[in-house]
Amino acid sequence: MSSKIQFTENAASAGVTRRRNRVSKRLRTVARQYAASHSLAVVPMHGLVSGRCACHLAEKCPQAGKHPASSNGVKDATSDTELVKCAWRTNRRANVGIATGKASGIVVLDIDPRNDGDATLLELEKALGKLPDTVTANTGGGGRHFVFKYPSVAVRNDSAGKVLGKGVDILSDGKIMVAPPSRHASGRRYEWAAGKSFDHINVAELPVAWIEKMVNAKPAQMDLPQPPTENVKIKDGARNTTLTAMGGGLRHYGATAEVLEAALSAFNAKQCEPPLDHADVQKIAYGIAKRYQVGSTAGDAAENMMRLVLDRHFAGGEHLLFGKDQRFWYYGGKFWEPADREWVRGRILETIASIPRGKQQTSSLVSQTETLLKTKLALREDPLAFQSSPPCVINCSNGELWIDDAGKPGLRPHNPRSYLRQYIDVVYNPKAKCPLYKKALLEIFSESENPARMRQYWDELAGYLMQPRRDYPMIPILLGSGSNGKTLLTRLLTALLGQNQVLTRDVESLADSRFAMGDLLGKLLFIDDDVKAGARLPDGVLKTISEEKPVTGEPKYGKPFSFVVRSVPVLLCNNVPTLADLSYGMLRRLVVIPFDRRFKGKDRDPQLLMKITEGEMSGILNRSLRGYARLVKRKGFKPPKPIRKATANWLNQANPIPAFVEEMCIKDADKYVWMKDLYETYKEWAEKAGYTMKQNQQSFRRNLEHLNYKAQRGNKGQKISGLDLKK
Repeated sequence: MSSKIQFTENAASAGVTRRRNRVSKRLRTVARQYAASHSLAVVPMHGLVSGRCACHLAEKCPQAGKHPASSNGVKDATSDTELVKCAWRTNRRANVGIATGKASGIVVLDIDPRNDGDATLLELEKALGKLPDTVTANTGGGGRHFVFKYPSVAVRNDSAGKVLGKGVDILSDGKIMVAPPSRHASGRRYEWAAGKSFDHINVAELPVAWIEKMVNAKPAQMDLPQPPTENVKIKDGARNTTLTAMGGGLRHYGATAEVLEAALSAFNAKQCEPPLDHADVQKIAYGIAKRYQVGSTAGDAAENMMRLVLDRHFAGGEHLLFGKDQRFWYYGGKFWEPADREWVRGRILETIASIPRGKQQTSSLVSQTETLLKTKLALREDPLAFQSSPPCVINCSNGELWIDDAGKPGLRPHNPRSYLRQYIDVVYNPKAKCPLYKKALLEIFSESENPARMRQYWDELAGYLMQPRRDYPMIPILLGSGSNGKTLLTRLLTALLGQNQVLTRDVESLADSRFAMGDLLGKLLFIDDDVKAGARLPDGVLKTISEEKPVTGEPKYGKPFSFVVRSVPVLLCNNVPTLADLSYGMLRRLVVIPFDRRFKGKDRDPQLLMKITEGEMSGILNRSLRGYARLVKRKGFKPPKPIRKATANWLNQANPIPAFVEEMCIKDADKYVWMKDLYETYKEWAEKAGYTMKQNQQSFRRNLEHLNYKAQRGNKGQKISGLDLKK
């Protein structure tokens, strides 16, 4: 067995599609390789089952997939390959954890962009020097793990940003790094960054300045803004915020509008670079005097604080809402996104600390201000389009693409009043091309009767998925054995739409948990990347989420709320699952896209995903827009012959009732057959034909009715009109 660990970004994504009965072997193998080849101490972590933690807390677990499955936790971490083998034999679906610190000779910097970790890292590199290239993993939650050699001096852990800053944690002695290819609670897997696994790059040493910062840092006070130091220049972008904070503090002590204008004008002239126009300073001064009372009651203090928070952090209230899902929503410059409650409370706390105040306790003022924010910003209508129809817009990184009734896009500047929740991190450039992607599509569909038409259909599907309207109910099924391009195309769809708009999960989990449906809010695409062989599809759930339909979301610790599903379910299948529902409503949704070519040897390019995502996403956007324009003009999809044929074949295998009727029955409107005799004949026929998932009598009767054969009551029980058994 090779000691190389093959989980680079692209190899990991290919591995995701393997059948689930091979996952446990892969995790066990990787854990042994980490131990044997790199002397890393590994420990099994609780895995995920249908999106829930495998521990006893299940869906209530706050650290799903991130805590040890062994009784002694990190103390059980070992590099003994036999012990590792035994550990994963006991915990077959366990995620892989690597003990950090002296146990493995590594220290890990955990960058969390949700807590401003990327911005903090940039500031740290400016102050301490750029970090060297080293082993790097992309976490399932969108963060990064940078792995470095453990230095000659002890490094303490930090999970609160007290040493290096917000969003940058230190994993050292007694901590665990969840390692690829473990699965995150989001459904995504941890992956090695391209070319940066333990096998492709050496673990680097931390620069001296970084070690000194990590070793000598004193426990920091909470990171709060301080008043500007004398002679420090306030640059464009911070001038309004700084003057508003100063004015709020002066107003607290009773400063009039005239006093505020004089004080802020003097500061503006001396320290703002370039100074604001006097009219702008005057507007700030008189705005503060008008909005903030010079009162002494707790209620006045909370109301003043609410206004100051909105002015300083949320454009006077233009960039913050309190939604019907009982969450704050924040506009960061391009789109609206949920804001964690603690993050909002942090902005309140920063504002409190920046101005003088009375004796009121900080915690009570934070809570009162938060309550006032919820009341003031609560939505009475539906601007975020939870239930109402959203505009046909594709929100790109350089503007909003508004699509007219003819399917033609027009670029507009980002605007908070567009109330867009979706966003794709792709630049709209109408001249961009994508030759590699165009060629790859032809090669993937090269075994079909009409590769060019199949490529056009895929462009139309991608265009439809990018925008939020769901005028055409559909359930695309990508069918074919492994190494055929299914995974590449779904990974490219995910890259195009962005991880925040894609939910990857077992389709069964949507039916298993009452909390799962709420996870579809804001998602344009739902992917089950490995439907189990022989599985019975949950047709009721699939029908629900495949069209614009109101559903109820139920957060684990919040109030239920209603929204309209806009997530197209895409299922990747190596084998044909069974389907109990043959109704017209289901049949009109099913679209089976065949992937007949198998890429082997030199035909495979493991770097193709990276090449396309790094250089051709704007071109893919253009192809998809043209595809959507064709769809609008045609007023619907028109599947090419290979798809129509594959769909018909799939339906015959997924539900054999039509084939049974053709082979074993006589169609005659004047005849009938007793249900008992017909069902017994069906069971014998299905067994001989090799169908392992036989339908129960109720499903059998319902599907006969979908084929227009009516069930009626007779003196011997139910009878089916229009059919008789062949003699």
